[in-house]
Amino acid sequence: MNQAHLSDLLAAVAKGDSAALRQLYGLTSAKLFGVCLRVAQDRSGAEEALQDAYVKIWRKAGYFDAARATPVAWMCAIARNAAIDWRRAQGRVPEATDDAILADMVPPEAPDDDDQRHSLLECVARLKQAESRAVQLAFYEGLSHGELA
Repeated sequence: MNQAHLSDLLAAVAKGDSAALRQLYGLTSAKLFGVCLRVAQDRSGAEEALQDAYVKIWRKAGYFDAARATPVAWMCAIARNAAIDWRRAQGRVPEATDDAILADMVPPEAPDDDDQRHSLLECVARLKQAESRAVQLAFYEGLSHGELA
């Protein structure tokens, strides 16, 4: 995905351009659905979360700052949070997650992200099992520091 093009689409969405939102959806919905599905662990829940995520993207596109995040990372965070909100609304208890899904914490967007992903996985691999689980629960379930304790 061309990050500059996605940034331009987000700028157009911020101005209320619904055609730009349709194009943005076409380019990113598969990735964001994957994030929602991974967190929600329920297909219909992931679909609800995805819809909620795009409503939030529509409303908050003006807050996107390319200096702070890539468009995909920004949208993935919104999708992840929407899926966490869905799980909480359902009263779903966090389930055990596979260490391999930690790779999703650094979205694959550009070749240089491979270094970030590798570094992240190396750091997590050095953690004790309980610490690794805490990182996973914080990222995928949105648990606060107090909830993790």
